[in-house]
Amino acid sequence: YAREATERALFFRLKEALVYIADSLKHKPLEFSALEAPAHDWLHPVNSAAVSLDGQALGLISVLHPRVRGQLDLVNRKAPIEKKAAVAVAELDMDAFAEIPAANFRYAAPSSYPSVAIDLSLVLNEEDTYGKIEGILQSVGCETLQSAALADYYEAGGETSLAIRLTFVSGGRSLLMDEVQEDVARIVEALGKAGIARKGV
Repeated sequence: YAREATERALFFRLKEALVYIADSLKHKPLEFSALEAPAHDWLHPVNSAAVSLDGQALGLISVLHPRVRGQLDLVNRKAPIEKKAAVAVAELDMDAFAEIPAANFRYAAPSSYPSVAIDLSLVLNEEDTYGKIEGILQSVGCETLQSAALADYYEAGGETSLAIRLTFVSGGRSLLMDEVQEDVARIVEALGKAGIARKGV
């Protein structure tokens, strides 16, 4: 629930929280797919997704149906929901989640060399998702790319953008900025071919 963030931004925040929980406890990626028919009439008919792990259905993530705005609070049944507020919800079967075995945790010793963080701002199309961006990053195959994390998400002037923080590191030496920029250029090129442009370029 937020008064300042948009529904889409709040949806992304909640999705990232679910992904973090699954990654931390099960060391496996959550799977999101189209939800054929929302289980409740207060769920959005389009902006909803089914959530599963290891092929096991766990529940859903969604935002409120437009007609619910201004009606009674879904929890307390007292205070009305502000029409301008954004609300995102998730409903998961935690018993089913608990029964899914965790993957073996792979430990990698941290590098003794400094990492280099690059923030990349991207302009999204309506159909673009963070999962699509993750898939592109993996396909590029940058050996020094240690991690990618969602840093920010914002909407302004009819444009939807997000920022991702790319962290590069080498286990055997300090990276040169020139070679990091070469990897960033490869990533930007791959994203561009998929229709995702770098903001301001």
